[in-house]
Amino acid sequence: MSYSPDFLATAIKMFSALLLVLGILLGSFYVLRRLSKRDGAALQRNLIHVVDRTYIGVKKSITLVEVSGEFLVLGVTSDRISFLTRIEDQDRIQTLKSNGPAGTPKSFSNHLNQLLAKVRVSKSR
Repeated sequence: MSYSPDFLATAIKMFSALLLVLGILLGSFYVLRRLSKRDGAALQRNLIHVVDRTYIGVKKSITLVEVSGEFLVLGVTSDRISFLTRIEDQDRIQTLKSNGPAGTPKSFSNHLNQLLAKVRVSKSR
């Protein structure tokens, strides 16, 4: 007796199993994303904020950090964080607070829109 496999039935089983696995993955990603949004609200209440960062070399930067209303300047390398100075001048502190968080990175869409605007301006000239 010879058994010949039914390719159509096998293909349907394979694709239905694939859809089931993809559905489980997408569902778990959705649940994780919803849970991470809830945790994100708790992170905004932290007392430590990176105000600005300037890179001065490979894996070396100078970082301005606000900790409980105080502004600290830190030197950051790949293996060390060094305290450089504390900003105590009230005029400078008010200026830093009024400027807001300058160290927030721009999103990819912001960078892309800026590049497209530059290209449009250069083409119009």
